[in-house]
Amino acid sequence: SRPVDTTDAVDAVRAILDALHLADVSLVAATVDGFHPVRAMQIVVDGNPVGAVGEFDPDVSRLVGSRTAAVGFELDLDALLRGSRRRHRSSRRPGSSTRP
Repeated sequence: SRPVDTTDAVDAVRAILDALHLADVSLVAATVDGFHPVRAMQIVVDGNPVGAVGEFDPDVSRLVGSRTAAVGFELDLDALLRGSRRRHRSSRRPGSSTRP
């Protein structure tokens, strides 16, 4: 087994965002309080920041007793639920019929 890293945290966030079918999502490199100054991304939905993902600031990691880099994310669930949704694609082609 390997240690959890930033890629794992980003993958978890992407899975959540995908499950919500959000239409306009981006991860943008940013300086975020509580996160490492250059190893974090802001999560943006519909042009609004809704959270962050990345490696925690080394001081934060030390405060919680971690001897190695700690990763994670934070999400504003209310903001995610307000986000615009992708249209669901129909498996039927336009003009097709289900009648025999």
